[in-house]
Amino acid sequence: MSTSIMKELTHAAKELFEQFFELAATGINLAGGMSLVFTAVGAIAAAIQLKLLGSTTTSMDEIRLDLMSGITFALELLVAADVIETLTKSAHSYHIETLYKIIAIVAIRTTLAYFLGKEMSELEEKITKEAKASGKKAKET
Repeated sequence: MSTSIMKELTHAAKELFEQFFELAATGINLAGGMSLVFTAVGAIAAAIQLKLLGSTTTSMDEIRLDLMSGITFALELLVAADVIETLTKSAHSYHIETLYKIIAIVAIRTTLAYFLGKEMSELEEKITKEAKASGKKAKET
């Protein structure tokens, strides 16, 4: 094979690789955004049901836990999309300001996910303690 054909094949493969991962990152970004919207709408609907209809099947803490879990999942998707975008573009295509913005966005999203995870653990512990306490009260009566 001639070197010009090899160069063309290499270039075509590189283009295909970049397009695939660009599409994947866009899809993951979209999934993360949709996840945030659906999670928020679900939490709002559950809170309205709890407050207006007096639902006893779920508590506000459980709604908050579901909301935090959904937000954490969405943030992880968004960070994954950022990483894919960053790794698949060539380094010379970025300006230093763009790299700083990407670093800041990933740091903020990761920090949010970390603290949401901590709060989720605390809330899960609280819900478990309340469930055990209500179970003991039910047995006593």
